[in-house]
Amino acid sequence: MKIVSSLSLILAVAVMTGCRNESQQTSTATETPAATQTTASAPSATPYDLQFLDTMSRHHEGAIQMAKAAQGKVQLPGLKEMTKRTPEEQQKEIDQMKAWREQWYPGAAPAETAQMPGMGSSMNMDMSHLDSMNGGKAYDSMFIDMMIPHHQGAIQMAQDALAKAEHPEVKVLAQQIIDKQQKEIDQMKLWKSKLGS
Repeated sequence: MKIVSSLSLILAVAVMTGCRNESQQTSTATETPAATQTTASAPSATPYDLQFLDTMSRHHEGAIQMAKAAQGKVQLPGLKEMTKRTPEEQQKEIDQMKAWREQWYPGAAPAETAQMPGMGSSMNMDMSHLDSMNGGKAYDSMFIDMMIPHHQGAIQMAQDALAKAEHPEVKVLAQQIIDKQQKEIDQMKLWKSKLGS
């Protein structure tokens, strides 16, 4: 009888210990990813609007560089006009964003981020081959192939701002960017089809 009682006691302790260990493991397993997730997805201390202003300004600067490099090389009349118009239009928007930045976040550190939607792929394009070309139909086609994804990146970023921006001025600008750049994408696709490539 004593042996049975002892065995029962040992089994009870073992079961309790096992349950406690399992509970601790489950707790650890659920807490660790949650803590990691919180750290990974925690909002930055930098205001979203500031990140948008700096990142979109940098994105616009990329379009200005592309357009200026294409001037004198593109042949399609409409594409020529676009490469002349783009630097002026995008610089105007950059100036506006810089003015808001100074007004809303005076003295703030640079807040450009590659994590913003549309920034990664549209800013990592290799233009060396395009720069080495002298112009012509092949140049026009390649320029369009590079400018369309760049525009699409700006649209993705602007769509993100429509949902997240705090200042209504930023949302208005974001919608303008979406409307304007989608129109240019549609036009470039038409030009591309006419080039037959």
